[in-house]
Amino acid sequence: MKTKLFYFFFCSIIISSFSQFQIEVSSEIDSSKVKVGQEIEYKIQIKSEKIDKVLFPEKFSFLPFEILEELDLDTLKKDSNFLLTKNFKLINFESGSFWVPKQKIIINGLSFFTDSIKVDIDNIVVDTLKQPLYDIKPIIKVKRDNKDILAVFFWFIFLGVFFLISILIYKYLEKRKFKIEEKILPFDRAILELKKLQEVKLNQHREYKVYYSRLTEIVRRYLEEEVKVSALESTSEELLSKLELLKEAGKMELENQTILNLKKVLEKADLVKFAKHSTNLIVAKEDRTLVEEVVVKTKEAIPEPTYEEIKVTEQFQYKMILKKRKKRIFIALGGLAILSISALVLAISVYGYYPVRDELFRYPTKKIISGNWVKSQYGSPPLQLETPKVLIRNKSLDKKNKIFNFSGDWDNPFIIQLTFSPPISLKKDNELTKEEKDDLGRKIINKIVEGYQKEGATNIFPKNEVIMTKGGIEALKVFGSLNLENNKGESVRCKFFTIAFILNQSFIKLKMIYDKEDRYGEDIEKRIIESLELIKEL
Repeated sequence: MKTKLFYFFFCSIIISSFSQFQIEVSSEIDSSKVKVGQEIEYKIQIKSEKIDKVLFPEKFSFLPFEILEELDLDTLKKDSNFLLTKNFKLINFESGSFWVPKQKIIINGLSFFTDSIKVDIDNIVVDTLKQPLYDIKPIIKVKRDNKDILAVFFWFIFLGVFFLISILIYKYLEKRKFKIEEKILPFDRAILELKKLQEVKLNQHREYKVYYSRLTEIVRRYLEEEVKVSALESTSEELLSKLELLKEAGKMELENQTILNLKKVLEKADLVKFAKHSTNLIVAKEDRTLVEEVVVKTKEAIPEPTYEEIKVTEQFQYKMILKKRKKRIFIALGGLAILSISALVLAISVYGYYPVRDELFRYPTKKIISGNWVKSQYGSPPLQLETPKVLIRNKSLDKKNKIFNFSGDWDNPFIIQLTFSPPISLKKDNELTKEEKDDLGRKIINKIVEGYQKEGATNIFPKNEVIMTKGGIEALKVFGSLNLENNKGESVRCKFFTIAFILNQSFIKLKMIYDKEDRYGEDIEKRIIESLELIKEL
């Protein structure tokens, strides 16, 4: 009996504890019958007086449904209960009947499961007999984007100039190196080279041949540079004959023995080089010594130049320096000109003549169409549009009208203006009869034309049509051409348009005027109109 009472008491405590903190877990969907690809909202709710710890699965699985979006857990305290809500957006692209599977949730250490829910997914019926069919649309030609023409052109020029300057610097360094070598006087260079030749080791006939070739080259180059005779291209006999003639003419006091020594070395060198004559190291060294004596004696035999000769030589060298400098400048400028013309021709062939020309000369409206535009909202109800710059609020004393402006700072007219005015008609659009709508449209058109006339426009030829803007809102478009004076007082034929929104809250007008001959005016107009969107709700 005592045992039964104990069990009864224990069960009562357990039941009372569960009843004190009762936990309810439920799940639901917004619709049990949807179309293929239609979004389903699935919700899990947990209700309890006390919740210490809730553990959801690390990764939810609703197969065969896919999770489009998983929202954060929402906690709400209502009266004495806590309400936890977890929302999901699910989707399925197959038709048939499917079950949203159960989900396991651990609350305060206890496991709970949501209910599985059946969802019927129907196919979308397409009636090809009733639905009108259309031909495939033709390919639309897209205009080339000319925004980067100037950047490409200048990068091309920059790289070309960089390579041209690199080549000129390289040539300058090479010439400077050559000039440094030239600063060594011919006599000193000949003596230096002969001393280097003295250190050469000779063993084979081929080495003797190279030795004598170098020996005769040293003395010939010296005579050509110092004595001013064509020694390098002359035969041995011709060279000796030229030296004899200089001696006889008194231009050089050269001893006969010096000429004989040179003759001896040249003849032996010819035999070694061309007749394979054999010789030895001692004779070769003696011939080198003879050539050194010839160089020294020739230096002594050359008369000192007169002042007139020195002056003529300096003037000649100065003229040569100027000539070389002008030639280098001409080559550099010519290369730059060729490079610029090539880049210009390439840009024109890719982008066209007018876009390149207008980009280079910074044509005002070309700068506008190629620049970064701004998307902003104005007035109330908000009208969103894209413009080259943010429209500036007009500081007008008229509080009834809100006017936003953008105007070009060049000679030809270019105006963008947005105006918010009080409503014209107090009746709603669906309350107006057809006659009243037509009459209201005529009044608006006349009011727009009168506005242009007040601004000084003449010869106005207006047209009108109803257009559909973003969001499916209709607007009245009045457009055409007119004459307007520019900053110089000249009459310019211009194009214009005004787009009017007739609303219960306000009357909105967007107008633009630009030169009829402006190549980019129509593109700017099209871009502004395509960006128009009346925001219904913020």
